[in-house]
Amino acid sequence: MECVRKMRKSLDKAKKCYAVEVEDVLDVEMLVIDGCFILELLYKFTNNKESDNRNDPIFGNILMPIYVQHDLLLLENQLPFFVLNELFDLTVARTVGISRNHNLHNYVISFFRSMWKSENNGITMMTKNNDYDHILDILHTHYRHHGANPGDGGASVVIPCASDLEYAGVMFEDGTNVWFSKPQGPFHRAQFKIPTLDLYDS
Repeated sequence: MECVRKMRKSLDKAKKCYAVEVEDVLDVEMLVIDGCFILELLYKFTNNKESDNRNDPIFGNILMPIYVQHDLLLLENQLPFFVLNELFDLTVARTVGISRNHNLHNYVISFFRSMWKSENNGITMMTKNNDYDHILDILHTHYRHHGANPGDGGASVVIPCASDLEYAGVMFEDGTNVWFSKPQGPFHRAQFKIPTLDLYDS
């Protein structure tokens, strides 16, 4: 009941987080059910015990957590992060207590860590939980942080997208390594050789 009361107070604020009209779609019941499902998922994953997983509908199946991860990353499935944070404070935080490791930010990073390779797989410094828009925003921030080059103060060079490079005259070729050559004259184009990128459902 406490979660329902809290979401009733937060419903109008949550509706303002969406770019499209969600008046008829978003309601208190949806916020509570979807939010608590996500929090239970994160809690179970973080406090995982192999013996408890056998009959679990998600963790009892080796592929199901992967499907759920992908589903939670879809933009249309994002809940405002402040909603998750408020529900977290009313549920999980009361169970485990709030500490440096037991916070919603770190639960999210831990659950999705297997989806990318990073030289530093440690948990990032926690910022205020309400500084994020949604789960996808956390992962985007975390990925950028770990993608930065060491020793450059955390800043990374932003490479223009492929369509902008092509528009500027860069010619793309298939190669075994990343290799860039500058134009060798006024009538030659720059060449950018890159390995083929294989894309999978994950």
